Amino acid sequence: MMDVQLDQVVIRDVLNPLRAKLLLRLNEMILENRPETWFDCYLSIYMLLSHAEWAAAHGNGFSKRHGMGVSRTPSVWSSRLK
Repeated sequence: MMDVQLDQVVIRDVLNPLRAKLLLRLNEMILENRPETWFDCYLSIYMLLSHAEWAAAHGNGFSKRHGMGVSRTPSVWSSRLK
């Protein structure tokens, strides 16, 4: 139980503020549209998408291993893409 609580504190107090800073700075770099930052933007976006893909595959595999199945309902994200 203590481990889960510590994880939640670290996520809330450390990781969420860092995530916000990272995304804000990345957005600024993209909007500046300077050629010298293109590779940094590309690499950052690639790493973020690669991690998102890994996390989705992990969650999918976990749900299949534990008999939870995969949701067939449209996700929140697909409704935002329209």
